[in-house]
Amino acid sequence: MIVFVIILNLLFTLVNLYIVLKIWQWRTALVRIIKTMNKLEVLSHSLLIKTEVSLTQAQQQLAQWQKLYHRLQLQLKLFRQIITLV
Repeated sequence: MIVFVIILNLLFTLVNLYIVLKIWQWRTALVRIIKTMNKLEVLSHSLLIKTEVSLTQAQQQLAQWQKLYHRLQLQLKLFRQIITLV
């Protein structure tokens, strides 16, 4: 009877040890995943900040080009009117 109890306790211990090892493996994998995700978040954040700055600069340049284009259109219109009069 005592041998049966000892064997049963050993089996329980082995099962518990197996469960602990699996939990430890899952924990290690989750830690790696979390670290990778944190790195990706930092990289994507810096990329988005740079993109925002680039888009703002592009919008400003586009506005300048639109003003220049509009001014040139007016000058061309005046030039055509002058040519028509001559």
